[in-house]
Amino acid sequence: MRLLHEQLDLMRRQGHLKPVPVRAMTHALSGAMNELALWIAQHPGSADAALDEAMEVIARLLDGFRSDA
Repeated sequence: MRLLHEQLDLMRRQGHLKPVPVRAMTHALSGAMNELALWIAQHPGSADAALDEAMEVIARLLDGFRSDA
């Protein structure tokens, strides 16, 4: 959590992220990534396919936080 928070805070300060509460964003992203890891581990099909799907979802989620600047 500490490393994720530090990275998100740095990205926000550099103008890469919209001005959002970084602590809340850290917890939200950490929870999403933890749940996706569990989903990948329990996926009945290919773990590689599940990982690709998870990465697509995370990428789209993060796009919503991207600064337009």
